[in-house]
Amino acid sequence: MEIIRGLCDQRSESWIYTPTHVYSAWPHTSIQTGCPPPPVSFQVLDDTFAPLLNSSWKFRDSKTEAMIGSLASLGKVFGLFVPEEKMPVAWMLMYSQGSLGMLSTAEQFRRRGFGSYLVQRVVEEAAKQGVVPYVHIEDDNLKSQDFFRKLGFTKRETAVWINYYQAEN
Repeated sequence: MEIIRGLCDQRSESWIYTPTHVYSAWPHTSIQTGCPPPPVSFQVLDDTFAPLLNSSWKFRDSKTEAMIGSLASLGKVFGLFVPEEKMPVAWMLMYSQGSLGMLSTAEQFRRRGFGSYLVQRVVEEAAKQGVVPYVHIEDDNLKSQDFFRKLGFTKRETAVWINYYQAEN
């Protein structure tokens, strides 16, 4: 892996090397977190929410909003709503290869169980689709590692994301 990291560092700033680990709920296909204060509704999000998800993702580029929109059209983008809000208070998606990601909770709704409950519901959706629930977590993202461990996910294989960002004209 050091050779690959070196190549990414030497080529240019266009190559991004991100060491991660896979965290999986295997052999479980469900988790129990309890429910945040009612009423809360779990919904599949349509492509109109793609800009919201894209805006909160650190790896966004000019093509990610379209990717999120495509996933939404496949029923793989999810959110939690409370009655007084028109926008979801938390959101997450399932990538085309089956991993779960882009979990985020609106700032004013954090630390109230929305993120945990959303992961529970998305894990259930993954199981319905025949997908073993897993996430990729960056090695330096200790908060996410701790969050998913508390939900019953276990650190598994090493994975490295290598992204190339072509200069946009």
